[in-house]
Amino acid sequence: MSSGGRRSRILARAKPNTNSSANSVERSQLLEWLRPIKETFEQQQKQAAERTRKLAEAEAERQARRAAFRERFGTAPPSWTLTAELESAAVSSLPAGVGLGPGKIEIKFAPDNPIAACELLHALSKAMEHDWFRFCALIAPQAVEAATSSEESIATFLNELEQQRSEGSDLD
Repeated sequence: MSSGGRRSRILARAKPNTNSSANSVERSQLLEWLRPIKETFEQQQKQAAERTRKLAEAEAERQARRAAFRERFGTAPPSWTLTAELESAAVSSLPAGVGLGPGKIEIKFAPDNPIAACELLHALSKAMEHDWFRFCALIAPQAVEAATSSEESIATFLNELEQQRSEGSDLD
């Protein structure tokens, strides 16, 4: 679009002076037309500055929390002793802070000891690794029951097929 076309559109919005033959707008009319645009722009600038300030505050708070965490717990990754019991853990030997039930897994630990949470989660993962079927039976008993009955149905079906095949071969 040509600059003349844009100028005409702007002048039409600004209510040009109809007494003049030239395309012109009085200064006061132009200022009146620009006032809401300026106010909107200033409001958006204030909002952007407020968002920037809040983001800076949130980042400073996050950095302070990270520094406090590092100061309290150090920067090294958590570590604990792996015992033979833990290496061969089963669901029946899970520590007291681990609870399993239909549709839930609970880990309870002192809120000031995140290493205890890591130890309990590690014990749970080892128990899951070594005792998967019992773990599933505790947290999803209906699913295990359905799978077991399906396996039994398939085994029964295969046995019946095998029996029919052997009976059929006896007829030959």
